[in-house]
Formats: sequence, C-alpha cells, structure tokens
Amino acid sequence: MENITNYCDEIYEILCSLDKNTKIENSDSFIWNDWQYDIELSDMPFSRPIYVTEEERTPEEIEEEEYMMDQVTDFIQTDYELGYIGKRCERIRGRCIDNVVGRFLALSTKDRKLYVRDVLKKMSYISQNHPLADRYAFRRVVVPELFQKLIERFQYYDIPLNRILSTFGPFERARICSLLNIAYKEPLNEQMPNQSVRQGLEDLFVPSCRPFVLQFIVRLEEAGIIMNRKYNYPKKNYLAKLVTYMREQGIVCGGKKRVVWKRFYEYFGVKVVDRRDEGIESEEEYIITESNLFKSENKNISEEEEKDFDLICRVFPSKL
Repeated sequence: MENITNYCDEIYEILCSLDKNTKIENSDSFIWNDWQYDIELSDMPFSRPIYVTEEERTPEEIEEEEYMMDQVTDFIQTDYELGYIGKRCERIRGRCIDNVVGRFLALSTKDRKLYVRDVLKKMSYISQNHPLADRYAFRRVVVPELFQKLIERFQYYDIPLNRILSTFGPFERARICSLLNIAYKEPLNEQMPNQSVRQGLEDLFVPSCRPFVLQFIVRLEEAGIIMNRKYNYPKKNYLAKLVTYMREQGIVCGGKKRVVWKRFYEYFGVKVVDRRDEGIESEEEYIITESNLFKSENKNISEEEEKDFDLICRVFPSKL
C-alpha cells in the first residue's frame, strides 16, 4: 500500500511548495493531467458555438472572453515556468498505477481479493487522515484519476467487488462507496437473515436490549468475530464465552445454556452437532460440537477477553 501513500505524499508536497509561491493564487489548479486540461479549456466561456458571429457578440461577452483568455495565458505561462507541474503529477500517477496493478497481477486469485480489500482500506484511511484529503485537488484529480481508475483495473480482471465490500462493516463500506462513487449491492447469499430469523435471535435478549441487536451484530463484524454474516473467529468457543458473559451481565435471557448457545451459533452459520461425524458433509469451519461449547464453562475469561466483550456490549443500555 506504500505506493498509494507515496503518491499522496508527493502530490501534497508539490501543493505545499506551490503554496509558497506568491505568484500562485490557487495551487490546486496546477494538479492537472493532460486530458483534463483539454476538456476544461474547451468548457471555458470563450469557447462559443461556431454559429455565433462576431457581430452578434455583446461588449460584455467580448470583455469576458478576453478576460478568460488572459487567465488561461497566464496559467499556461506559469505552468511553463514551474516546469509543467501537471505533467509531473501525471507521471507520478502513472507510476503509482503501474506499481499497484503490477503487484496485483503477480498474486494468486485468492490473494488478489485480499490485496484489493487492503487497497480499499488504504483509500478509506487516506480520505480520513491524509492532509491531501483536505485539498480540492483530492476530489478533483486524486479520487477519479487514481482511486477510481485502480478499481476499474481490478474489475477488468473479474474481481468480485461486491463480495469484497461485504467484508467491511456497514459504516466503512458506506464511506468507501461514497468516496469512489460506487453502488453496493449485497450478495444474495450473504444478505441479512430475514425478519423471522432475526426475531428469533432478538428473543434471546432482555427486552431493553432487543432494539440494539443490529448494532451488536455490527460490533461483532467490526471486531472480526463474524464476516459475511458467518462466524469467523479462530477459537470456536469464543462466541460461547461471549454469550456466557452477556448472560452474566443481564443482557441475554436465562434458559438452558445449550439452547442459547446453539441459537447464537446457528444464527451465524455454524452447525452445532453432538458428534463430529454428524457434520461430515459440511465445511469443517462451520461445525462445532456441543462438547466444545461446554468447554467454555470450565475456562475463565481472560482480562483481554473481558475488555473485548465489554467493548462489544457497550451498544446495550446496561453497558452505556
């Protein structure tokens, strides 16, 4: 990801150096690339329709055209004196794209998906934390001509962007989609459970906590405990320990532990079986035995786990 960060660092340094030039009123206007330069010049007011004759022009239109011509001439002259900043920025952008795409193409199909996810995460981070994001050039040039162009390159190689976006929490996903001006459509096999299934989970919580169950699910996703609506944590009885903690905190209702655990696990796509051979036809990662769940009873919650559980459960009124 250093290529994207280095690009933003270089463009920001150029802008800062331009800011020190007393002849320049708008440093961001010099972060051009060649085709944008041609298009924006063609949109200037003096580029009048060919059917407007010289005699039909008003004095105000003539004056405005002359003013704009002077502005463009001054801009071109200043850009020349600066050593063609726009072309320099274009070279930096091209080098960044080549490096990022080159790295992408060198990876396996599986690793490419992870790499694109890392790229999206880096773009999101930069948009929130890099000083370049506060400049007009960021939205006008960096986002469409670097960020969006990279995503277009990735999609050319059949990268499932929706599936990758589904691995982000809803807030970060919305931020990424807004930044890149892309629409997200949740994959059909990964949509939120229907209302009746969700209601079954909500019934496990005490009444005052039920309105906050969706926020709780978002917390689990942000903590990496679930991904794509599936339980994703390496330790299979981690969720059982979390549920036990919530029972002790008065967040989850009472009842038989076995029943409560099973409903939580199955909601997140894990089949609870008596014996391992009962789930032999399913994927190994989505099976857990009841004996494994009950092992969590005999294990004390570590200080680190308690801190994690406390953070996750702060969405509920009793933990505010």
